Amino acid sequence: DLEFVNEREGRCTVLAGPVIDAGQNLAWMADETAQNGEARIVNDIVDIGCTEYKSRPVVRTYYVSPTGDDAKDGLTRETAKATIHAAVACLTAPDERVIVTEGVYENDSTEPFVLSNGWSVVGEAGAAKTRISIKAVGEQFSLRSPGSSVKGLTFDFNRVDFKSLPETHEIGTGKVGAGLTVNPQGVIEDCAVENYLTSWGHGILVIKDSTISPVIRRCDFRSCRTTYRIPLVAVEEAD
Repeated sequence: DLEFVNEREGRCTVLAGPVIDAGQNLAWMADETAQNGEARIVNDIVDIGCTEYKSRPVVRTYYVSPTGDDAKDGLTRETAKATIHAAVACLTAPDERVIVTEGVYENDSTEPFVLSNGWSVVGEAGAAKTRISIKAVGEQFSLRSPGSSVKGLTFDFNRVDFKSLPETHEIGTGKVGAGLTVNPQGVIEDCAVENYLTSWGHGILVIKDSTISPVIRRCDFRSCRTTYRIPLVAVEEAD
């Protein structure tokens, strides 16, 4: 649904709806203004229609690339970071985001990247072309606000030596706890998990808090094995 402002005065500036940030940027728009006097392009992508919603804060975007450098600022594709962790560490204002460009990324970190404040990490080319190759098992990311999200990434545990881990048959109580995340409070969408073994790594997703309502859409689990009755998605009683 669209929401308008100043409709009675005949100036229908869109406040919300699918037309915001949904147009196609053209070269001539760079120096032009919209009918309501604002810049023709706000927030990187033009709105559909003749006006541009002016009240939105500019959402800062950081980029990650296989050829990136964590010493750079990450604010453009040319100055992209090399790791998601480094890009997420730069997020400060609400609704900022990290765009992960197409490629394979090796992740040796034992710490999850943490998303709160409506932050998001998005695989630009989708999960089929944006792969995280994981070596150190453990929680990969933490979603700490309902508006936070992870989209379009494949988490591949192909470099993990599961048999070297201490074997524990209790859900979420061993060395690993969860393969992907525990108690996610946001959205996990269009992602994939591959080559995970639950008997040593416990559930891929572990939900212990009955007060949260995570949203998980269109996610695939490939070559993931569950043993000792440990489920891929573990829902426990609230602590």
